[in-house]
Amino acid sequence: MSKHSTAKLFPTGAALLAAALFAAAPAMAQSSSDEYDQALQGFELRLGLLEHDVGLLPKRNYEDGLSINGELAFAPLGSYGRAAFRPVIGGSVSTEGRTNFAYADMRAEVLWDRIFFGVGLGAAIHDSKLRRTAHEKDLGSRVLFHVPAEVGFQITPNNRLSVYYEHLTNFGLDKDNQGLDNLGVRFAHRF
Repeated sequence: MSKHSTAKLFPTGAALLAAALFAAAPAMAQSSSDEYDQALQGFELRLGLLEHDVGLLPKRNYEDGLSINGELAFAPLGSYGRAAFRPVIGGSVSTEGRTNFAYADMRAEVLWDRIFFGVGLGAAIHDSKLRRTAHEKDLGSRVLFHVPAEVGFQITPNNRLSVYYEHLTNFGLDKDNQGLDNLGVRFAHRF
């Protein structure tokens, strides 16, 4: 099996893992609800393995391989009920030497029982060429918008597992706007 076809199987495996965790959630031992209510507080370190350039929104991929994603989520700036708004810094590094980028976002995160959902918007800076070659995207500008989305399961009050998606785009501010999508699984630990 080629490296490219192995990488294409990654999202399917991630989806199956997420489905299994969600199905098993009711059977898992419950801690007190107060512990889980605090799960969106504090600092969080998040690490993941993502399929690089899956081609969802641009509908075409040019760059193969996987990306390693890491984030530091800071304590929320505010919370309203089960929603928290927090600054996040992070980056994704391509294992194949393709487009790497760093970003800073504002995230809205909501926790229902032990299932959570997060979306955000921020700025990213990447190291790819600005005009497309055979194995790189034509992203149009060095600084782009970073649009992340995540859904997952709060395993314990301090640990979570999720399916994570991120999209880089210039929202049409440049005539070239191929975008870049990464999709995979992440583990997070709250301190």
